[in-house]
Amino acid sequence: MSTLTVSPSAVRPRAALRWLASFVGFPLGGLAAMLLVGPVDSAPAAAAGGLLSGAVVGLAQAVVLRHRLGRLAAVWPIYLAGAWAPGWTVTTQR
Repeated sequence: MSTLTVSPSAVRPRAALRWLASFVGFPLGGLAAMLLVGPVDSAPAAAAGGLLSGAVVGLAQAVVLRHRLGRLAAVWPIYLAGAWAPGWTVTTQR
């Protein structure tokens, strides 16, 4: 039987922090959409929910990645919101 050994240098706390931003941002974005938009049962509600949740997740990611993204961090929440709104709308259509 072989064992897996991970060297301390292989564990990168900063990389984990980047993922943690998304991990925290997803439920916060979903909660914001649920509280402000309500049920996502129509195309306009889906667009609004996607816009809002995408902005929250994008903001969480931009805060953590601002040093790596530079000036792009300022527009990242807007970009992600713009991408999520049609995504939610398309996937909500019946």
